Amino acid sequence: FFVESLELDYHYLHHPLDDLIPFHELAFIPYASWFIYISFTLLVFAHLDPDKYLPLLALIFGGMTICLFINILYPTAVNLRPEVLPRDNILTDMVRQLHVIDTPTNVCPSIHAYATIICHLALTQISSLRKKPVLQVVSWLLCISICLSIVFLKQHSVIDLFWGAVVAVLFWFIFRYFDNKSSNTVAK
Repeated sequence: FFVESLELDYHYLHHPLDDLIPFHELAFIPYASWFIYISFTLLVFAHLDPDKYLPLLALIFGGMTICLFINILYPTAVNLRPEVLPRDNILTDMVRQLHVIDTPTNVCPSIHAYATIICHLALTQISSLRKKPVLQVVSWLLCISICLSIVFLKQHSVIDLFWGAVVAVLFWFIFRYFDNKSSNTVAK
C-alpha cells in the first residue's frame, strides 16, 4: 500500500560512457552469480573466520540499507535498456524476466557493486586465503565481471557503478578502522 501510493520524482542518470557500452546478454551470467558470490563469502567467513562473520554481515547488509536510504532521499533511475533485445536466446529470455522483476529505479549507488566490492575486500583479508593466489584471482575476476555486468545489462549507469564503489571503499575503510581499534583495545 505505502509503496504504491508513494510518488517519487526520479533523477535520471546518464553518462556518455553509457552510450559506448553495448548491451550483451552474456553479462547475465556474472550478474546472477552475485547471489552465489555473496553467499559464498558469508559461508567462508562463517567457517574460516567466525569472529568476523557478524561484523561482515552488518557491513554488507548495513551498507546496502544505507544505499537504499540514499535512494529514498535522492531517487534515481536509468533509461538505458534497449527496447528490443538484439538477439533471441535463453539469456535474453532471462534478461527479459529480470527487466520484469527489477525496475531500473533506485540505482545509485549500485547495491550490486557495493556488496560485490565489500565481499572481495573481505575475502582478501582471510589469512588462509591469502596463501591461495588462485582464489584471490578468481575473487578479483568475479568482482570485476559482476561490476561490469550491471552496465552491460543496462541495469545501471557507470555513475551508479562509480558511487557504489566509492561507498564500498569508504565503508570498508571505516569498518577496518573500527575493527583495528577494537582489536587493539582487546589486545591491551
